[in-house]
Amino acid sequence: MKVFLSGSKTVKSLPEKLTALLDDYCQQRCEFLVGDCCGADKLMQDYLAAKGYADVTVYVSGGSVRFHAGRFPIRHIAVPEGITGFAFYRQKDIAMAQDCDAAVTLWDGETRGTRCNIADMERLGKPYTVIRIRSSHMKYDVLQFIDSDTLREMLRGQTLAPAVECILIAQSKKQPVKMKLAALAERAEAYADEAFRTGVYNLRDSDDFADALRKYIAAMQTTLQLTESPVPQYVYLVQETDLSQETVFTSFASAANALRRELFEDETGSILRRKLDDPAAPPVIYTLNAAGEIVSVSIYEDEDWNIEEAFAELPHTYQTGDIIEYNDEFYVVANICYADENTRWLKHADDTDMSLYCFGYSPDKSHSCGGTFGHFHVPLLAAERAKPDALPFDMRPLKGFSLLMKGEMKNTDFLESYSNGQLDDLICYMEKKK
Repeated sequence: MKVFLSGSKTVKSLPEKLTALLDDYCQQRCEFLVGDCCGADKLMQDYLAAKGYADVTVYVSGGSVRFHAGRFPIRHIAVPEGITGFAFYRQKDIAMAQDCDAAVTLWDGETRGTRCNIADMERLGKPYTVIRIRSSHMKYDVLQFIDSDTLREMLRGQTLAPAVECILIAQSKKQPVKMKLAALAERAEAYADEAFRTGVYNLRDSDDFADALRKYIAAMQTTLQLTESPVPQYVYLVQETDLSQETVFTSFASAANALRRELFEDETGSILRRKLDDPAAPPVIYTLNAAGEIVSVSIYEDEDWNIEEAFAELPHTYQTGDIIEYNDEFYVVANICYADENTRWLKHADDTDMSLYCFGYSPDKSHSCGGTFGHFHVPLLAAERAKPDALPFDMRPLKGFSLLMKGEMKNTDFLESYSNGQLDDLICYMEKKK
């Protein structure tokens, strides 16, 4: 099988996913067709040369070779007279797309040549694999918008699909909305529409993420603009503070000033916007931090473009039995599942709706077992891995449940000690054995 290799010239290193795929193709004794450009072409030539793999042909537009590693044979592609620039170097790619059986491309979502190679493979009806890499030109790093310290470290160094990045950015509860919109607009402009079709995510009933993203940005910008000056048909109510729910403000600024006086550091509060001439119209809720910055806007409209309601599968590293913390409560991760492992009707369940399937514990002295376990979905974007000494004494049964889920405690031992109210004794015994 002949495999056409291509990629963005901005690539600085080959991701492990690509090298593993190249290794697999080498074992299958495939022939590689690769160009002579800088970036991905050069790195893939270097990688195959270092492995000592010989079945590689370097395609070159015209007679001048830009880069050639090892002793790979060169195939010069004739270019009609008068063709220059981008079109000149495209000729070798067109030839490789015609000659190959399949393709692998390493794409940053921006490079025009790689985008054309993908279009060629689609037009020819040949199979291809796109491995996404993060663009190096983004002003706003997606990690800035991940609220959970634990998840941020898990995703550091990972390359996320553009749609997944946008979902994370839109759903941040800590960064100002204006900053989030700037980061989203940057990605909407940088990436081609087809780049948003990669990754595992669910955007309700819409299958056009790029279009939804543009509509979301426009709607949010319009909503923010309405806060800049009084609009006669709107009134604003401050929520979740000592201010009366009935206190009505005629401008967003006056409501925000009143709310800010009520908030302490790290607290948030909400302002509800209502339409005077249409009380049944869906409200808009602005959430502000103590600095008076809008950190989220809830638009209660049934729109497919609202990416704040989208879910994405994230490459986290939580394991069954991990103890996590959320809103000062503790839980044990009970199950890890992914979209490709689920049946059709569970395609977007649990991890793929960005929540962890967990069990919590409620102490109850009147209960014969000392308390009860319950099932919870904990949002992945807000969960933190619990520190070893953070678990309160009355939540110690979660330690036993953790050992059970990790396979370190037998089912029968757990059930017997729990039903007898002696679970903590068993936990202490097991800890001493270690």
